[in-house]
Amino acid sequence: MTGNSKLNVLYIAPYIGVSSIGEARCACDILTSMSGKVNATLLKKVDKHTPDLRAALPGVRIVEVRADPIKALGDRFNAIAKPEYIKFDRQARKAITALLGETRFDLIHQLTPMSMRYPSPARHFDVPYVVGPMNGSLETPEVLKSEMTSQPSYMNLRSVDSLRLRFSPSLRRSFRRASLVLGGTAYVQDKLRPLVGDRFDVFSEHGVHGIGGPVRRAADSAGRPLRLLFVGRMVRTKGAREIVRAMSLVPRDLDIVCRIVGSGPDFDATVAEVAQHGLADRVEMVGRLAREEVQQEYLKADVLVFPSFREAAGGVVVEAMATGLPVVAVDYGGPAELVDDRSAILLPVTGSWDMARNLAQVISDLHGDRGRIESMSEGALDRIRSTFLWDTKAEALLAKYGRVLGR
Repeated sequence: MTGNSKLNVLYIAPYIGVSSIGEARCACDILTSMSGKVNATLLKKVDKHTPDLRAALPGVRIVEVRADPIKALGDRFNAIAKPEYIKFDRQARKAITALLGETRFDLIHQLTPMSMRYPSPARHFDVPYVVGPMNGSLETPEVLKSEMTSQPSYMNLRSVDSLRLRFSPSLRRSFRRASLVLGGTAYVQDKLRPLVGDRFDVFSEHGVHGIGGPVRRAADSAGRPLRLLFVGRMVRTKGAREIVRAMSLVPRDLDIVCRIVGSGPDFDATVAEVAQHGLADRVEMVGRLAREEVQQEYLKADVLVFPSFREAAGGVVVEAMATGLPVVAVDYGGPAELVDDRSAILLPVTGSWDMARNLAQVISDLHGDRGRIESMSEGALDRIRSTFLWDTKAEALLAKYGRVLGR
């Protein structure tokens, strides 16, 4: 690249999709924001999302390799463990060799997987490369480990990540040779420091394309219930049961209701706790909703309550703040880094019932101080404007590319 011409960047993202959720959607958002700023080529695996991607990214060249999931292992295990990535790594190496024979890339950027347990095929080539945003491998706080007896065994795969980082030659080579490793949150650097040193920067995978909601005005909420909302996959670490326990401790004379949106293996146990505490009139278990319906839930609520206690990232927090929704979260992991003092209240890491008591006090205080909700709502929107708009994030990422390349 010379002068003011655009960088030629090869993006590696086997998991990417316009209508997807999680890391695949985040990768799509990153590439969408960068496609006008660089000459982008995308290397991905063959899947159903490709036609949508071609329509959404008309200026991006898309190259595919085949690496199918192992159906016998089940959808959820495949989604967590990604056993097919071993094949993708081999196929991608061949594809990159072919691409380099016809195109000079200034940089390679591997977007997914965003877990730090997978090597990058870029390790085999002399082109500078960026990996990330990396996330995951966050441990359950010791004081809450007793709550984890009911989770599916595949949820414990992150426990082997530290061993892979110590003993996997391909993984260690990937991080050691990377020009820059991006972490979705700062704690990732502690995990990777022996391999990446100072070649690390924080860049959250989460962002929004615009502000999607108004400030929650105190005058508008007078005389009606305080409306709490939880959104997330129903696994034990998300903290939905802590919300139910908190609601059981909130005085009955306070007009407070909560909607719990999401599905997953801990749904039935949470329903059982609602029944156990006689909270059917205060806590509604909604189940899974479409993305557009979740957006409407954000707009109707007063406060997002998200006491997830092993949350590496926390995209729901960013989505909610973009609608002007204040946040109550746990001071641990991703959510604590996504918010600031003006947009959120952070609960200390404690045992489950202590957390519930702290949450109950916060909820009760907010019920009596709608003005604070209004102030936090303004803070949430300001936080989004300053940090999480994709136009701003794309410029920041482009600057990181420039530093990698000495420009």
